[in-house]
Amino acid sequence: MPDLGIQTPTRSIFENLFPVDTGTWMSRLLGTQKRSVDRMMDGYSTTAPRILEKAAKQADIRDQLVADIDAALAKAESAGGHVLVLRFALADILKGERLDRDEDPI
Repeated sequence: MPDLGIQTPTRSIFENLFPVDTGTWMSRLLGTQKRSVDRMMDGYSTTAPRILEKAAKQADIRDQLVADIDAALAKAESAGGHVLVLRFALADILKGERLDRDEDPI
């Protein structure tokens, strides 16, 4: 089903969590088919309130993490950290095993 661009509450919450390739990432997070997620986002099927609550909570956690990382980067920059060093520090974190796994769906 093509993305109709319909702005539904479900789409807003899901896109806030995963702005890029929303349907694919949400299907992995929810442990369901992408087609089902696309139908939820387009308003063709209902989304259980608990799914919306869990997705919104994950978005809040993600937003706080982004703010914390941004503050840490600002602190490192003000201490004289070079952008290349900071970029590689973030890359080191991303390539670690901690974030290299999929967990059970929410």
